Amino acid sequence: MEKSEVLRIIESAWAQKRAPDFRRADLSRLDLRQVNLRRANLNEADLFAADLREAVLNNASLIFANLMKAKLQGADLSHANMVFASLHLADLTAAEMSEVNLSAADLLGATLHQARLFGATLAEANLSEVVLSEAILKRAVLTESNLTGAVLAGAVLSGASLKYAVLAGADLSEADLSEAALTGADLTGARLSGAVYNEATRWDAGVNPAGLGAKKSRRWFLF
Repeated sequence: MEKSEVLRIIESAWAQKRAPDFRRADLSRLDLRQVNLRRANLNEADLFAADLREAVLNNASLIFANLMKAKLQGADLSHANMVFASLHLADLTAAEMSEVNLSAADLLGATLHQARLFGATLAEANLSEVVLSEAILKRAVLTESNLTGAVLAGAVLSGASLKYAVLAGADLSEADLSEAALTGADLTGARLSGAVYNEATRWDAGVNPAGLGAKKSRRWFLF
């Protein structure tokens, strides 16, 4: 499919007051910068290496979509349904992803530096080797996610659920872990130097966060 056809379908859909339908469409490598795909149905669409920088995808459905190596810097993916989506090596730097659903999605090696994932759901997602430095993950659900070797330096994880997450070898230095739940999490080899936690942060019995380099604060950070 060519970009002109994509724009024609979008215009026609909105004229008929319905969401654009790109189910199973081949949109690979297309230049879709700043295109408005709000509420679009992109289930199982092929967006391999597509350029979606600053595109509007809020409330879109991208279930099982292929976004491998896609450029999504500054894109708006808030409230999007991306269950089982493939974002292997995708670039989501500074993307707006509040309340996105990425359950069981594959983000191996993706970049989400400074992305906003407030209240996002990433349960059982593959986040190994992902760059989430300075990302906002406040109240995010990362239960049973794989964060092996992930970079979360300076990330805000206050109120987040990391229950039974695999954080082996992850970099959590300077991260905000206030009110976060880390019970059952695998912290083998994780780096917590300068990370902040408080009385409400939940750890497994026997875990000594101070011994891992984290520092306790008396402040409550979540609102």
